[in-house]
Amino acid sequence: MSEIRVNTIKSEDGASPISFNKGVNVSGVATATSFVGDVTGNVTGNATGLTGTPDITINNITGVAATFTGVVTYEDVT
Repeated sequence: MSEIRVNTIKSEDGASPISFNKGVNVSGVATATSFVGDVTGNVTGNATGLTGTPDITINNITGVAATFTGVVTYEDVT
C-alpha cells in the first residue's frame, strides 16, 4: 500500500473544487460549510434549520410558543 502525505490539495487552476470521482472515505471528523445528499443513520449535535421532503419526524419539541400553518390534527388534548 502506498502513502501520500500533503498539507493542501488544490485544483489545477487553484480556485475550482476538487473532484473525487471514486468517492472519499473519511474516518474521524469531517467538517463542511454545506452538504447535499441523503443522510443515512442518526444526526447528532446542533441540527438547526431543518427542511425536507416528504416529512421530518421529531419525537419531542420543547418551547415557549408555536406557530402552525396548514392543518393541525390531534386525538387527545389535556
